[in-house]
Amino acid sequence: MDLAERDTALQAAARLFFSPRFFKSATDLAKIAPSVFRGTLFRRLAVNRYEFGHSVPYSGGVNPNSSVTEPTNKRGTSLTLLQIVTLAIIQGITEFLPVSSSGHLALTPVLMNWKDQGLALDVAVHVGTLGAVMVYLWRELWLITRGLFQLPTGRIDEGARLAWLVVISSIPVIIVGLSVKMFLGDTMRTPLVIGWAFIVFGVFLYLCDRLGLTIKRIPHMTAGAAFLIGIAQSFAIIPGASRAGTTITMARLLGFERRDAARFSMLISIPAIVGAGVSLGKDVLESGDTVLQANIILAAALAFVTALIAIAGMMFWLRRQSYTPFVLYRIVLGIVILWVAA
Repeated sequence: MDLAERDTALQAAARLFFSPRFFKSATDLAKIAPSVFRGTLFRRLAVNRYEFGHSVPYSGGVNPNSSVTEPTNKRGTSLTLLQIVTLAIIQGITEFLPVSSSGHLALTPVLMNWKDQGLALDVAVHVGTLGAVMVYLWRELWLITRGLFQLPTGRIDEGARLAWLVVISSIPVIIVGLSVKMFLGDTMRTPLVIGWAFIVFGVFLYLCDRLGLTIKRIPHMTAGAAFLIGIAQSFAIIPGASRAGTTITMARLLGFERRDAARFSMLISIPAIVGAGVSLGKDVLESGDTVLQANIILAAALAFVTALIAIAGMMFWLRRQSYTPFVLYRIVLGIVILWVAA
């Protein structure tokens, strides 16, 4: 895109809002917009293709090796307000939807030509999303807390049983997560893996959602079903697979209703997010990353609000609808990633 095209686009935009010749101005802008879009976005993607292949965050929105950076991507780089707001909102919206927050956080710096956000911001946005899911699931958490306090009396109620199911679901992801971190590291963090993960796991979600029955609720959950969902959660170690997506897929395959599948998926995410937050917090203290406290508070607050809105919106949608829109979004985004990385 040359300067003449840019000037023409700006002039057309001005006429669009300030001239009574609305439709003619809109036509002028439409003629220029495609070349502007192609000349900026896709050229930037092409230029940053190497960085995209080497800076994709770990699946599930958590990067256990985020203290390791490229020489040109140093920690402690001050973030602009736009970066903080954008990354926090993206994390908040995508953390609990079956669309992979890690994939979106990988794409954003490439599209915007930003450097790595740093450990402190990672911790902040995960604390924000953790707060959101705890607020939304306060009834379940209250049941679990009350049930655990009653265990010494020998009474096992619904809350204690739910706590046991969460523990069972967390076992596979702990084992797989530690093993992958130890033996594979970041070898799967490539555009090819992410793109295909978006597509393949999206197709799995579609098939299980369409073929699975809708007859079970969380009270019908057995230890075996919880363990299978935990195994599915361990596949989120693959960048782009989506922790929420894999767990919801397994729950739907087992016949759980859509809203209950999403609810249990969010419930078992709490131990994972807490563990990841503690791990990242330890890395922050050891690395000496110095991001202003105000930035951290802002990021956590934005992630909290957007995650709460996203959760409420998804649960409202699932009252009468399916996961198909999320599947279509995953497939389209996966195709775009593979095309750009080709």
